[in-house]
Amino acid sequence: MERLSIPGGASTRLASNVTDNKKKRKSDLQATAKERKHRQGEQLLCTHREEALREAEGVTYEAGGF
Repeated sequence: MERLSIPGGASTRLASNVTDNKKKRKSDLQATAKERKHRQGEQLLCTHREEALREAEGVTYEAGGF
């Protein structure tokens, strides 16, 4: 704010701190082992779905296949 020549008041500082704290909590949550395992499980499900669709439809695109 100071670089823009806008004086920041108490509300601005409070809002900035609240936003920063939210980002810190979110990053801490994403770093936990439980959250990592959850993301890996979702990725595995997505991969299995894609493979099942690929098997059901067959090859839909092949380089030089036309």
